[in-house]
Amino acid sequence: MDFLAEREAREKLNQRKEELQEELNKALAEIDRLKQEGTSRARIEEMQQRHLEVYRPRPLLPPSAAPFPGAAMFNPAQPPSARRREDAQDELPDYRCPKCMYKAPDMDTLQIHVMDCIQ
Repeated sequence: MDFLAEREAREKLNQRKEELQEELNKALAEIDRLKQEGTSRARIEEMQQRHLEVYRPRPLLPPSAAPFPGAAMFNPAQPPSARRREDAQDELPDYRCPKCMYKAPDMDTLQIHVMDCIQ
């Protein structure tokens, strides 16, 4: 009787030990997953900071005193390089979040913002 009771107790202890080992393995896997998620989040935040630091808004040029739109193109006193700069500013793409309409300075920053915004 004593031998059987001792054997049964050992089996219960071994079963409990296996259950605890399985829980430990699951917890360690969860910790690893959270660490990887944390490092990827840190990389995204670092990239966001880098893009925000690099971007400095340009001051807007004062409106020209042209009598009609496009008249500045025919102004011989204005150098061609200045006309090209005005044309380039008119053609800048508008990077906006489709959900909240946040205006981003570039496509990378917009992609990062959209990923955070839709979560």
